Amino acid sequence: MARSPSRRQTARRGEIPPWRLWLERHGRKILVVLAIVTVFYLLTLIALTVGLRPAQENTGGLDGCLVTADENPLRGQVRVGDVNAATSEDGCFFFASLPAGSHVVEIEAGGATWQQPVTILAGEAVLLGDISKP
Repeated sequence: MARSPSRRQTARRGEIPPWRLWLERHGRKILVVLAIVTVFYLLTLIALTVGLRPAQENTGGLDGCLVTADENPLRGQVRVGDVNAATSEDGCFFFASLPAGSHVVEIEAGGATWQQPVTILAGEAVLLGDISKP
């Protein structure tokens, strides 16, 4: 009885290409490695996407300028809660990040102190404009 040729011998004769034999031998290993790499890539992508998402914004800004009755710049101190700011030479001030909600702006300038209520909106800058002593 004649022995049937092995797959390798058949491949040598040109019936089965060598790459096909290699793929049959190593194909499952390659698929497992590709699956692991794909899962790792997707998990990394998800982690980066979640990490880059901006947090819920609960702060807003506030700006304005202190002026005298005849609209000249007035140097002074402005306080909102625990946050203080000195006005610049042109009498203007800016708070970049204040908690959203109702606050009282306390102003000290020109030997006087006064207050002004303000509502800070999340994600927005509230413009008070020119503020003069009452």
